[in-house]
Parts: sequence; structure tokens; C-alpha cells
Amino acid sequence: MLRRSRNRKRRLQAHNMCIIAVLLPFILLPITAFAERIEKAEQEVTQTELLRDAMESHYWEARLKAVDNLHNESSLITVATESEYADARVAAIKRINRQDVLEEVALNDDYWTVRRAALKNLTDQSVLAQAAALDADCSVRRAAVNNI
Repeated sequence: MLRRSRNRKRRLQAHNMCIIAVLLPFILLPITAFAERIEKAEQEVTQTELLRDAMESHYWEARLKAVDNLHNESSLITVATESEYADARVAAIKRINRQDVLEEVALNDDYWTVRRAALKNLTDQSVLAQAAALDADCSVRRAAVNNI
């Protein structure tokens, strides 16, 4: 009798373990998916806050740190073309690869430091030649000539 009772207990434990093994993924999957959605939402909020800091912070260190932590190229382009602070624009330009944006900034930005930073990553020879010939600042012209 005692032996039958032990065997029955073992079978029930094995059965319960099988049920747990089958149901566990269905329990954990929604929890994991929910945690991933929360993490993604936090990252989006963080990127939005970083963009705001890069564009509006009155402290240059905060602006540069925010630009360094931005991962979205469209946010970097926004900083590079619309920020009122030249240091933030230069930091964003250094991380942008889109040639059309670099061309626009290299030819049209008001600050020579920003134009020079854009020219360093630019590969279009005609734009480099135009900047080398027509830019008002000698360091920008020199940077353009060095990249030709």
C-alpha cells in the first residue's frame, strides 16, 4: 500500500511537471512581450527627451551629451539643421552620413565651424570644389581643399 502511494505521488509530480512545462511559455511570453514594450516606450521617451535637451539646453555639456546619446539619424538631422547652438549642430554633423544633409549644411549654415564639420564628411567633389572656391572663411576653404 505504501509503495502504491509513493508511485502515485511520483506520477502526479511528473504529470504536474509536464503541465507546468507546457503552460510556462504561455505564461512567460506575454510577460516578456509586455516588458519589451515598456522598454521600447521608455527608449522612445528617452530619445524624445534627448532631442529636446540637444536642441534647447542652455548648458553646452548637456547638449553635447544629449547628441552623443541620440541613436536616431532623423533626430540628429533635426539637431544639425534646426538647433540654435553651433556646438550641438557640429556634434550632430559628425555623426550624420546622409550626403544631401551634409551638402545643405556645408553650403548654407551661418557658422564656419558647422560648415567645416559638414565638409569633413562630404564626398561630393562638386560641392567640395564650390566650397573651396566660394566660402568666405579660409579654414572652411582649406577643409574643402583637403577633402578634394
